[in-house]
Amino acid sequence: MSSVYVSFDELCQCVSISEAQIVDLVEQGVLRPEAGVRREEWRFSHYALSRVGKADRLHRQLAIEWSDMPLVLEMLDELNELRAENAMLKQRLKRFLHDEG
Repeated sequence: MSSVYVSFDELCQCVSISEAQIVDLVEQGVLRPEAGVRREEWRFSHYALSRVGKADRLHRQLAIEWSDMPLVLEMLDELNELRAENAMLKQRLKRFLHDEG
């Protein structure tokens, strides 16, 4: 299965964030190009497109500063991981209690 990538210019067209801000997000580690060294060569995955959209919404709707975005997104990622782990553990506990009864 092949992956679809978007260029830097295509990413800029898909979101309402300036080119300079996207470069800053890459430099901060919020976004990571899947390919390319120079900006003109950068290729981003669908995950990056989703992540930049989330960052844009957080900035616009909650007035989160761009400089705080790496920490906020990291915390949201961790929250999602913990929720998934909690759901899995609840399911295991439910099976365990069912087998015991």
